[in-house]
Amino acid sequence: MLSLEAFAGLVSQLREMGTQRLDIGGTGEPMLHPDLLEMLRQVKNAGMRCTLITNGSLLTPKACDRFIAMGLDSVNISINSATDGTHHRITQAPMGERSRIVRALRYLVERRAQSGAGSPCVSVSFIIQKGNFAEVALIAQEAAMFGFDNVEYVALGMNEASRDLQLSPWEQAQVHRGLGEAQRVLASAGRMTNAGRYLSLPPRAEWSRPVVTQTPCTIGQFFCRILADGSVDPCGCSRRVIGDAMREPIRDIWSSPGYRAFRREAFSLPRLGRPVDACGCYTCGHSQRIVNYQQTLGTGALPEIL
Repeated sequence: MLSLEAFAGLVSQLREMGTQRLDIGGTGEPMLHPDLLEMLRQVKNAGMRCTLITNGSLLTPKACDRFIAMGLDSVNISINSATDGTHHRITQAPMGERSRIVRALRYLVERRAQSGAGSPCVSVSFIIQKGNFAEVALIAQEAAMFGFDNVEYVALGMNEASRDLQLSPWEQAQVHRGLGEAQRVLASAGRMTNAGRYLSLPPRAEWSRPVVTQTPCTIGQFFCRILADGSVDPCGCSRRVIGDAMREPIRDIWSSPGYRAFRREAFSLPRLGRPVDACGCYTCGHSQRIVNYQQTLGTGALPEIL
């Protein structure tokens, strides 16, 4: 578990480097950390945008009030179900936990409106799999009804552990019908969703291949992930450790030979004919970020590879 002192040091370094946004989430549940609320406050006091990524199991009205008071920008809740029964089967959590999470989110939306605050944005993340594929429209209907701001549909990652959760062709067809309905429901309610983009993607096994075989990967220009033990990797889909933020300054890691080598290799993806070493380039959740980054360049000029 990352100590509050170590976290404060990382935030200070990132602020000095001009970091604009810091997401708190990762491979564990961040709300288990006893100092989480203070960590979020430190990020906001440093002038950065901040998103909390959580499964919502520890979300309380008191925490929601603190989120609003500190100006937290976004709360992203991972809810891979639209019913208590499905939530229990997928997570093994007690029956009724999902309903309690939704009540907390409704409280957050209501208190946000009462206070006149514009944040945090309430976003629901839904990883589509065999156990929940029939509920993609239901989660959209719920979000529209209760005023949640965004529903993000996520393709299930391909690995040995998820093999039995992959969708059959028939199930995938049902998902597409459900996403079409979800898009209509959320659009009519004035809510955001990526359902339309999800519908345009190729088969899930290699959904990001069309991007990385045509567009240089620039994720190393604007993103990195720092784990609780200090390990730094350049992509959330990577198993490539670039440095240790507990032992050396992040600025030095960011400009290190190892990071520069990653940037050059990732930038060469269109001509490599294979994924970057230790990266899941063909099932990469950053593919849309890469496209957006290229679009912000305006003239089509490519960034300097540091």
